[in-house]
Amino acid sequence: MGEKKDSQIRELPKSLLGIETILLYLDKKNKEPLSIRNISESTGLSMRVTKNILLQLERFKQLERVVVKNNILPKWRITKFGKKVIKEAQGIPKKNIKFPSREDELLNNILIPANIETVGIKIKENKETIISQLKSMQLDVSKMLGTVMNLNDPIFEDLISTIINRIKYFKQIVSNLSSDPLAASKLKIKDEKQKKYSKEEIRNLLIEIFFFDSVIFNEVNRISTSNKLLSQMLENEEYKKGYSIAKDLREEIRLFSVLISKRETIKINSPVLSLENLNLISKNKINSDILSDIIDLPISNEVQSEEIKELILKLTAKLNKG
Repeated sequence: MGEKKDSQIRELPKSLLGIETILLYLDKKNKEPLSIRNISESTGLSMRVTKNILLQLERFKQLERVVVKNNILPKWRITKFGKKVIKEAQGIPKKNIKFPSREDELLNNILIPANIETVGIKIKENKETIISQLKSMQLDVSKMLGTVMNLNDPIFEDLISTIINRIKYFKQIVSNLSSDPLAASKLKIKDEKQKKYSKEEIRNLLIEIFFFDSVIFNEVNRISTSNKLLSQMLENEEYKKGYSIAKDLREEIRLFSVLISKRETIKINSPVLSLENLNLISKNKINSDILSDIIDLPISNEVQSEEIKELILKLTAKLNKG
């Protein structure tokens, strides 16, 4: 597989310049919450670029969204960790920067609404959003397949084809999930007496499904980020890096498979999570230990978006020189 020489000195990519611009701008604004439009207009970056960078920085805990009365608003502000990155880059001695764990990423921004009816509404919204993202990813990866086929690399080609098929399969699985899990749980066999469920059983069902869907949503976002990085590498003709990212993407898809398989098994009288963990989740006392009911911990550090880390580390290096 061919690749551009990495040893050449290149200008910082636009994505890195955007990260630098937004992080420094929000640092200047301190804790003031700002919308995508505010940030876009103030930095001169497009709305699309601004949104993508905000999501990346949020994922690495350098920015956070504003939460008011259990509602997550589309406004961002810099975190203490984000300020630490800036200070590190400007030469103020600090401990080595630690990136958030994969477990933290999967649990990012999960907030259980107090109103159980709102939980039901959010379940429907999450389903539609996940399906939409999977459709978009399937289309994007299908376009990449044409580029990979021209490389005359059957292993790379087979890898991309596998990814496309898995995404297509997951899209079908998510589409088949009920948008009204409570109604689905009330379906009964002919002549069978309808069972009545307690409010607690109904609440636990909806909270567990909402939690799983939120974790799945975060994993889909991670897959989408890797997908964009893969596209960027292919566009830049950095095929070796592209192949490496594709392998990481395959691992992300394996994790997604575990999550969606567990999600399918949730029933009103047969939860996947322990009642103790469901109780913690309902009180928004969510921690990484809860994931041990779902997946093997710790998650492999190899399943990471190294390219985004590289951008953040390049940022600190560039600011140091400045």
